[in-house]
Amino acid sequence: MAGAEGWSSAQLRQYSFPLETIPRLSCTDPEADRLISEEKPVVLTDTHLIDSALKWDLGYLRANLGGGLCSVYESDNHKFMYFDEKKAKNRKDYTPCTKRMEMPFEEFVKQLESSAETEGKRKKILLCTFKYIAEKMFLCDIQITKFRWHNLAKQENIIDDLTSTVTLNIVLPGNVTPVHYDEQQNFFAQVKGFKRCILFAPEQIECLYPYPVHHPCDRQSQV
Repeated sequence: MAGAEGWSSAQLRQYSFPLETIPRLSCTDPEADRLISEEKPVVLTDTHLIDSALKWDLGYLRANLGGGLCSVYESDNHKFMYFDEKKAKNRKDYTPCTKRMEMPFEEFVKQLESSAETEGKRKKILLCTFKYIAEKMFLCDIQITKFRWHNLAKQENIIDDLTSTVTLNIVLPGNVTPVHYDEQQNFFAQVKGFKRCILFAPEQIECLYPYPVHHPCDRQSQV
């Protein structure tokens, strides 16, 4: 969730390598099923997957999550790179690029609003696990299991049970997650704002100069 007011494609960062547009297809299009079966990216339209979640503004979330603890990540700049906290403890020569904190959701909202008003340099991103959201009765807001294409994906062993792995992300505009290798398939549903995803074929991972497996930033790109 990131503000989309006044957004235009001119705000997108420019890159020197060629880019292709990910296909946009109806969720009822057999071609969409084929792409999912072949583990290829596709933007699904008219799913109405999150219609009941469109009311998720900060006020609604604060009323429902309130004092519940959430994981909040903070960075000195716009980049948020994942790192293994266990590996980081054993590396005295490594300084984490982000800081993880646990705080009540309402406190996160206060800091988010304060940072937006002051245009502070320290950026924040919230990752809230779906397990906690389900406990707060948000499960009824996401009608995941009704969709034919989701059932197909489960039958093809491409997507696991989404209700056990979903996270809620809330970020300030301009934040970037560096290229990384993801061992799981991802399904992304945009509630508000906009997000740009640049995908690379898994076999190209070595061309992206990933950190070695023993490094805290294992599978993250160094470029």
